[in-house]
Amino acid sequence: MKFRTLLLGTAAVFAVAGGAQAADLAVAEPVDYVKVCDAFGAGYWYIPGTDTCLKIGGYVLFDTRFGDHIGKDLLDSSYDTNWKFYEENEINVTAQSMTDYGALTAFIAIRNHHDQADQNGHDNNGYLDTAYLKLGPLTAGWITSTYDYGGGFGLIGSPDSFDHDQHNNQLQLGWNMGGWGFWLSAEDPRDDAGGSGLYTGDFPDIIAAITGSAGGFDWKGSVGVSDSIYGTGWGAQLGATYTWGGGDAIRIKGAVADGHGQSFANSFAPVDNSDTYWSAMIAGVHYWTPTVSTSAIFDYTAGSTFAAGNANYWEAAVETDWTIAKNMATGLEVEWKDSSKDTVNSFWQVDLRLKRSFGG
Repeated sequence: MKFRTLLLGTAAVFAVAGGAQAADLAVAEPVDYVKVCDAFGAGYWYIPGTDTCLKIGGYVLFDTRFGDHIGKDLLDSSYDTNWKFYEENEINVTAQSMTDYGALTAFIAIRNHHDQADQNGHDNNGYLDTAYLKLGPLTAGWITSTYDYGGGFGLIGSPDSFDHDQHNNQLQLGWNMGGWGFWLSAEDPRDDAGGSGLYTGDFPDIIAAITGSAGGFDWKGSVGVSDSIYGTGWGAQLGATYTWGGGDAIRIKGAVADGHGQSFANSFAPVDNSDTYWSAMIAGVHYWTPTVSTSAIFDYTAGSTFAAGNANYWEAAVETDWTIAKNMATGLEVEWKDSSKDTVNSFWQVDLRLKRSFGG
């Protein structure tokens, strides 16, 4: 009996002591745990305390190039080698939320690259690659020109395919309806080749485009009007792609423009004439296995006058890519260019690239 009383008394003492200590502890505040957001696809999560979903992505890329004059330093003409190393990285963020007008999207991608042969570019400095706001049919920001369709396939894809191939500050309206798309944009031409010195006209570039897809086909037709110090020019482009099997595809594209709107045909600056310039491209890709593919591209442009006189410019490349692991790939490309526009009229290049992507 005495032993039982002793046990009960001891338990009571511990209970009182424990209660006193608990009363002295600070009350824990509620915690906002990060929650997965599946409203906009994989990889999104809610910003705590908001209805905005966020996704973070990016890549790290390393490139080794060999070829004619490939290592020429633009600030030091004495440094001219046949090889160079190149590194590039990107971090991008997408924020999305729903509104009464549809999804509200903000996207920004910041890049950095280090290239000893490009000291006057973005060498070792962060720069804005893409940034835009999108609500319903309206997109506003620094994005690829509405005029463009796309070039070759593969991880490297060095040939530029003579697309307009520019990012422009622009206002864009776009609608998709049953496999058809209709696009209209006003773009700042001072972001094009030649810069603000050549584009001091009365209006921005006005571009309209139609897209379509059916079965394995997709296509895009676009027209653009540009006003430069030389006058008002125009350009038109049509491209189409057919895809079949395990990803095999073939793409063709052609463009024509007058001299004032020359950049709509071959990505060069406008010139002081109204002569016709044109370009054509064909590219394809074949998948040997789901992780190994080979692609090829050939393109050509012509006109009456370029900076160096004769206006014939062509390039060709063959590339093999291997997806080593998920989000990790390597590619090997051999390219040849022949140009009366450049200081070096013709040259070859071998490009070996490694790229690791993550997130969105």
